Amino acid sequence: MKKISGILVAIIAVLVFFSPTSTFAADTISVKLVNYLGNKTGVTINTTGSFKLENSNTRFSGSDRFEVAYNVASSQWNKADTVIIVNHEAFADALSATPLAYKKNAPILLVKPNELPAKTKQKLNELDPNQIIIIGGKNSISSSVENQLKSIASVTRIDGRDRFQVSQNISSELGGTEKAILTNGYVFSDALSIAPYAAMNQIPILLTKSNELPSYTKQALNNKEDVTIIGGDVSVSNNVQKQLGSDFSERIGGRDRYEVSANIIEEFNLDASKVYLSNGEKFADALTGSVVAAIENKPLLLTKASVLPDPIKDIISEKSTKSFVLLGGPVSISSSVENQLPNALYLGENKTYKVKVSSGHIGIYEGTDKIKDFGSTAFTISPSSYSRNNRISVNGREYLGQMEFRVENNKYVRPINKYIPFEDYLKGVVPHEMPTYFADEALKAQAVAARTYSASSIGKTVVDSQAYQVYGGYEWYSKTNNAIEATKGKVLKYNDRLISAVFSASNGGQLESNSNAWGTALVPYLNTKKDSYDKEYVWEYKINKYQIKLTDDEKKNPSKWWSNYKESEADKIDKLKEWLVNNKHPKAEIKLSLINEIKVGDKNSSGRAKNMIFSLDYFVKEGSKYTRVTEDITIPAETVRTLFGTMEIKSTLINNIDYKNYQHILKGSGFGHGVGLSQHGANNRAKAGQSYQEILNFYYPYTKLTSY
Repeated sequence: MKKISGILVAIIAVLVFFSPTSTFAADTISVKLVNYLGNKTGVTINTTGSFKLENSNTRFSGSDRFEVAYNVASSQWNKADTVIIVNHEAFADALSATPLAYKKNAPILLVKPNELPAKTKQKLNELDPNQIIIIGGKNSISSSVENQLKSIASVTRIDGRDRFQVSQNISSELGGTEKAILTNGYVFSDALSIAPYAAMNQIPILLTKSNELPSYTKQALNNKEDVTIIGGDVSVSNNVQKQLGSDFSERIGGRDRYEVSANIIEEFNLDASKVYLSNGEKFADALTGSVVAAIENKPLLLTKASVLPDPIKDIISEKSTKSFVLLGGPVSISSSVENQLPNALYLGENKTYKVKVSSGHIGIYEGTDKIKDFGSTAFTISPSSYSRNNRISVNGREYLGQMEFRVENNKYVRPINKYIPFEDYLKGVVPHEMPTYFADEALKAQAVAARTYSASSIGKTVVDSQAYQVYGGYEWYSKTNNAIEATKGKVLKYNDRLISAVFSASNGGQLESNSNAWGTALVPYLNTKKDSYDKEYVWEYKINKYQIKLTDDEKKNPSKWWSNYKESEADKIDKLKEWLVNNKHPKAEIKLSLINEIKVGDKNSSGRAKNMIFSLDYFVKEGSKYTRVTEDITIPAETVRTLFGTMEIKSTLINNIDYKNYQHILKGSGFGHGVGLSQHGANNRAKAGQSYQEILNFYYPYTKLTSY
């Protein structure tokens, strides 16, 4: 159906609060917030009462490990001065690089030995780095790939004869610390678990063989006085530990790789309110995640693909972890594992947060601290119970119930107020469609019309604008609440079906039919007829005759003035020019000089204009050719309203067009399409003593007032 036209509340009234309700009503409706919000890349939210983040887990997945790395990097970096590049299978090189990546605030991206994957190249172009650091020798990442990278940025390479020398060289690049981490160079899991901690504290990760300390590692350890072994004595033997001598500080081991990752959190007493979770048998998905975890000062835990190991369960319980970032798709970490994770993050009462979209990812922030990045996945903030004591505001406007936040068009935040009890929804609609100072019986009639219009959308999602019905959230008023409660459940039906209960601000004394307004088949309850109670709403709108005043010489030589002249009423005239381009002169530029005359063309059965005729003088530029055009053009009247603004030309019921002081003065009656209930007419009828039933009977004849 066509959009509803209504009047926004013009009088400030006292907001009335009522006692809490404990549960959702059986019938609910959800509302996409567009009208008051517009398109924003970020919105401010405040919570009053008790709220929590639902589905607070984030999963970074993709069609392959290159896309996973792309998505993880996109969560943290729009631009980066430095990028680390590693072979997608060379885990030893990669994990030693995590502290260096952290130091340089650089994402880690993956390549094949002889190929620069499309997703990696795409991210590099987006990051626009000045420096790319390749980790590993030419057998790991070829000269061919290096040359492709050089076309993007300056390239340096940290390599070595083997993985042990590579880790030594990375340590040298990292710089002076007396500490070191030592892990098995052939088992990635221990190095992965410690990588965020090592990065946060700028401790190099050095590699060893199980039973032998390689010479390159010995050299790297010469200036270290505090060495922590990660892994049990099977991974790093007691023989290696003895070779460390007095440099040995401690060992963090465990019965398996999962317990090692849990023990790292326990031993260092790490903040695990949020953790990164990775498959303990794969390293590629978690690689870029280890850097992001370090940036967020959060640890990393390992899991099996389909089972959450007991040591991981225990540390999650002990640390009361409520938020997780899953690195990899459902093959790496299954839904059954995700379902075992605690899945709520409570928001502080009376605190301010920001929801922002960046690079297609949506996240929630407290100040400059990112509480949670949800990737491209929607998230929901829920009250502990549906109650008027639990309210959430979005850019200063309060709402009850759940609020879902989605990414729209890859850049905008789009909130959806979810599962609002239907009668409560109406309490947010009626005062924004009819002024609260209107008579009580008029407000009751409006309540029934609004309820009828939207009852068929129960269980669905609607918009909060005039494209459907204006919804103001928890901006309730006693008069409109009383009207809704007095008519609770009442709707209008025709032949036992809900009617299309459209309404407008004013019909100007003449109801319009749905057939005239929208070309739909005429229904008996939306026909034309006189309305003697709605005649006082009149309007006028002025349009300048001269848009550009030109001399005779200028009219002959438009190329001399074209770029220096801007028409008057710029925004409105730009829309008229756009219509001329779309309908008369495709791909041309237009300057409008004169609107010589405006006339009403044909009228329909209600006396409203079907079209309007404009006598124009304008210039067309196509390429380097200029043409002057003088002609009459006919435009549908509703299109004219759109071009000049529906708040300016308030209806197509145009009574007269005068010309005075070089201005065309359009004079008309009514506001809106004029179909169905007239809000001004209803108010006048109520003031004259008519009941809401009588008002509805006049505007929607042949209908029955009943329950939905």
